[in-house]
Amino acid sequence: MKHIYTHAFRFSVFVFLISVAVSALAQTAEHDRQEYVWGSFYNPGNLILGASARLDTGNGYFGIATSPSAEFIIAKPTGPVDIGAQLVTRAGFALTGPDSPGIGLGVGLLATGRLGFRGFDLVPFEELQRVDLYAGLGVAINLSRHPAEPAGGLPLSFVGRAGVAYYLDNRLSVFFGTTQWNVTTGAEIGVRYRMGSTPVVTGGVGEFATATQASIYLGSYFFAVPVPFVDTWYHDYSTYEVGQGTVWEFSTEEEGEVIQVERAVLARDSAGAEWRSFRWRVPDEDQTDLTGDELYFELRVNADGSWDRMRFVDLFTGRPAEFVFEPGANDADVLSLLEQEALQGTTPEEQGLRVESRGRVQHTVQAGTFDAEYFAIVDVSDSPDDFEIEFYLADTAPGRLIRTIMTGTEDGEPFRLEGQLVRTTRGHSRRF
Repeated sequence: MKHIYTHAFRFSVFVFLISVAVSALAQTAEHDRQEYVWGSFYNPGNLILGASARLDTGNGYFGIATSPSAEFIIAKPTGPVDIGAQLVTRAGFALTGPDSPGIGLGVGLLATGRLGFRGFDLVPFEELQRVDLYAGLGVAINLSRHPAEPAGGLPLSFVGRAGVAYYLDNRLSVFFGTTQWNVTTGAEIGVRYRMGSTPVVTGGVGEFATATQASIYLGSYFFAVPVPFVDTWYHDYSTYEVGQGTVWEFSTEEEGEVIQVERAVLARDSAGAEWRSFRWRVPDEDQTDLTGDELYFELRVNADGSWDRMRFVDLFTGRPAEFVFEPGANDADVLSLLEQEALQGTTPEEQGLRVESRGRVQHTVQAGTFDAEYFAIVDVSDSPDDFEIEFYLADTAPGRLIRTIMTGTEDGEPFRLEGQLVRTTRGHSRRF
């Protein structure tokens, strides 16, 4: 009877593996052409040969075992995830326990899953790209006496495997894990060799992290400045000398908190492109980058006003990082990406606003007294809340804008936001 089970199992395994191989090879060509930002070492059709040494314990048994295996990768649901079928054998040697001395032999079939980290180039986790997590679950038939096998019972066993593999190169890996075979559980170490094509993984997790940080910097800057359209519409950087900067203070009447914003032009080339720096901070607070108290980044702007790239301190490495904008990106596009829907247009009129000229005045701010053009933007939309923004522009001040005041109502409550030029500064240069 035992021989009938054995031959039937072997034949089933053979037929199954042949069908798996045909199916996997049919998918291989298609997956070879795909590229993944985050992926694994495997394509459908890969064959992985392995062997391990293990210490087994359970039910009063202690012994050593080895488990040669062969695994086919069947499917790749997504870049880092792979599904396979593994044929695994077991040769166990009982050292102590009711079966000692004795030998247990078996062969099993498992469904396997793998998770890879190739392309996970996020500092300081680059070594994860060599790591491969695996797990498998299936059944086995015991070809000779298994430890603590019930007398007269069917020679079937539950088999489970799980662990982590580390690739030494593109083909060879070592693995560490556990295998449970019926009532025994063992810690094992082994080697595997992968045959077949390797998927193309372009990386990009690090790029995604950089883009996310760029959004944090931009978002923190624009949301921190109470009147963000100061830069969008009326701040004239062509009036700055190279190395010159301005310090502004913004405040709210309700909260009494002061936010200090410093802008500077760091460099300007013959084509008209320039590097600008932006720094905001909350005075008299602990100054820690991106914790809400201070932020600094540099932005390269082309002559046509489109944003080229920005540089900042990477949170993970502490080193300078660079984010490149899509060609033609400008203030309104970037703000729209940050969900500043009120600023999607580029002119006040496109936003349901009216510009009112109020003549020229002598206006005093902390930086001094200036002959200024005075005008306002008034909300004429159908919104139940309204606002008005006053602007003072002086030709003799870097950036021209010297003061802005925004008043209105929000949810029926009045508010007032104010920003003014505090001082001009010199000696600015690129940090990155």
